[in-house]
Amino acid sequence: MARGSRILLFVIIASSVLGQQAASGPCMPSKNERTQWVDSVLRLVGTLKPGMTRKDLSKLFTEEGGLSIRTQRTYVYRQCPHIKVDVTLAPASAGINEMPEDVIVKISRPYLQYTISD
Repeated sequence: MARGSRILLFVIIASSVLGQQAASGPCMPSKNERTQWVDSVLRLVGTLKPGMTRKDLSKLFTEEGGLSIRTQRTYVYRQCPHIKVDVTLAPASAGINEMPEDVIVKISRPYLQYTISD
């Protein structure tokens, strides 16, 4: 019975170690590195506030494909197109064209979603 328990314990530990290596691997950042990267993204996105401009937003984000209007658009994080925010903007001037001076009225929390393209 004790021998069977030792074998089971060995199998569990070996599976755990191999599973961690497969999850990290030589090309995959460690869990800690991934967590730090996500934390830095959340902090950067948190710096965007109502009252800032479309130009400020464009430093971190680019436009998502799909339908949008000047006052409502989804933006994707430049370093990872699966990280998105929905933004409501107030036009800085008359017309239908988006302007860098358009003002952020509301910005969603960041969320994950597959890329949408035209």
